[in-house]
Amino acid sequence: MTTSRVERPTLEGYNPLGAEFFRDPAPILSKARAECPVFYYPPMDYWVVASYDDIVEAVTDWQSFSQQAASLLPVPPELAHRVSENYFLDTFMALDPPGHTVSRKAVNQAFTRSRVLGIQPTVVRIANQLIDGFIDAGSCDLMNDFCYQLSLRTIVSLIGLPDSEDLIAKYKLWAEDFLVLVTPRTAPGEPPLRSLEPEESLLRWGRTADAHEFLYDLLEQRRKKPTDDLISALLQIEDDEGGRGITDERIVAHMVEMITAGTDTTANLLGEVTIRLNEHPDIWEQVRRDPNLLENTIEEALRYRGMAIGLFRWTTRDVELSGVTIPAHSRVQLLYQSAGRDESHFSCPNDFDIRRENAAEHLGFGRGRHFCLGAPLARLEARTALEILYRRIPDLRIEAGAELHYHHTLVAFILESLPVRWR
Repeated sequence: MTTSRVERPTLEGYNPLGAEFFRDPAPILSKARAECPVFYYPPMDYWVVASYDDIVEAVTDWQSFSQQAASLLPVPPELAHRVSENYFLDTFMALDPPGHTVSRKAVNQAFTRSRVLGIQPTVVRIANQLIDGFIDAGSCDLMNDFCYQLSLRTIVSLIGLPDSEDLIAKYKLWAEDFLVLVTPRTAPGEPPLRSLEPEESLLRWGRTADAHEFLYDLLEQRRKKPTDDLISALLQIEDDEGGRGITDERIVAHMVEMITAGTDTTANLLGEVTIRLNEHPDIWEQVRRDPNLLENTIEEALRYRGMAIGLFRWTTRDVELSGVTIPAHSRVQLLYQSAGRDESHFSCPNDFDIRRENAAEHLGFGRGRHFCLGAPLARLEARTALEILYRRIPDLRIEAGAELHYHHTLVAFILESLPVRWR
């Protein structure tokens, strides 16, 4: 650890976009918690919070740690007439109260427990159809042939989006684009903290423009002819005065957000559990003998190496955490990934223990008013899909020597592929 003249502790060796971090972030995050649980990262001009208690304090203090900490990379001039990066300001991950309260209340009225539980037969049907398509081959790319397909088709069904094969492929790209385009917010007039090559920027923003035009058209269709889906339910929500409970702009922003959160996060949870069971065949045998252990196995996977790396906040005032003062108007990343391995909260945190009593205290779904809206759906999907997958292919194993590659984003682990085989 070194300290600059302005008393900004830094962590030597920390590179959140490096290949080693995506392979195994545990060593550098352990070093962070031990040496400087709050530190500054000069290359991208933001602060990092690594301890469980500090992160919980930050996520529950929205007055000091604003959600308005990130934005999207600049829209190429050629596409400025079709889409604005300002739509991001209507997403849950960029809203503070009272705007967040209004949107959350409206979406909660549509995203009901009964609607989530009612999707289980769809998950069962989709899982079996996907497995039917590759089981005789003896091998597949589990992420692209099963995990991404299952999670995407499930959220598409819940939202009420058309589910043709060509559109399913587009939805997956839209979700990936959203995560890649997200970057920590810069002050007005400053350049973004990172950038894309012009060709990639044009490609991803072009697809984002297509997504918006498609979703606005779909809203008009549902307005004229409602159906039993989330889109129609959101359009019918009223506020306390009987007016529109949520604007079209926010519905579109939330749909993009739901497609993203409902696709990559749940899919990578399925992949993560598979990796852990492959590493620990004895654990798989325990789960096989007692399927009731699967629920806590999923929670332990979320703690051990969940989908979220960490989300960003923006300080509205000087804030002190672990004896370090983070100045007002600073970008701060709350490392949920580090919180799950915090020795002060989880005993033997580097052990994958499916009987861990406090596994569900992980921060993989956030905490407080920004607790993940789709957490019940993700848990239902994961348990249902894994039960079917391992019942039908009990000897599924990751191919020996397979290298795991991830899309390099700042907020989530997005596994590109997972080659598996069976007899």
